[in-house]
Amino acid sequence: MGSCASDLVWRRALSDLDVSVSRAYNEDEEHANEYVALFETREIIKNWEYTMPNLDPSSRGLNVTRSF
Repeated sequence: MGSCASDLVWRRALSDLDVSVSRAYNEDEEHANEYVALFETREIIKNWEYTMPNLDPSSRGLNVTRSF
């Protein structure tokens, strides 16, 4: 998987993390560490600088593979 596809997978996972974070937050204190880890992961993904796909094979900024 190329960097662009990887970014897209993480971006799509963000909605699943939102659900997990809210579920963990509503659980008892036993799951507090899980909540913190999920929240921190969510924040990293949310604030990550994603690059748009560059499909020009002659460009130095090509960031997709043929399978993309």
